[in-house]
Amino acid sequence: FPNVAAAITEQSENSGSHPNKNYCYITGESDICPTPLPLSHIKSAADIASLGENIILVDVRPKREPYLHGLKNAERVPNKPKKIAKFLKTVADDATIVVFCAEGTLAFHAAKAMRKAFKGKLVWIDNGGYEDVKQIKGIQKL
Repeated sequence: FPNVAAAITEQSENSGSHPNKNYCYITGESDICPTPLPLSHIKSAADIASLGENIILVDVRPKREPYLHGLKNAERVPNKPKKIAKFLKTVADDATIVVFCAEGTLAFHAAKAMRKAFKGKLVWIDNGGYEDVKQIKGIQKL
């Protein structure tokens, strides 16, 4: 369906929120798009570890009820421009950032915001969130 890709690209480029999720699925990682990683493609923590060196899990859920609990090995970075900028100052250029949230959409928006300042490997987990991520075998040891 070559016309579908063209239609998604045109729709994204004509919107105020370019790029959108569908555009990033079609183009993959770029200077404006983080890499999408559907939850269905993750069988264990080894799949995440294989994304690169120096993996940093980032939980972008708000720090309020019902999101108080999180993974012990994940950074908590609410999807706020100042919080993201402060976090990115602490990240090495060779790091691989893997972003997740409650469901997937907020992870995309946070990763898209991070992409503006971070040029390293940047991945967001889609089609699932914290409740699904914490069930991934070996995730607590990553």
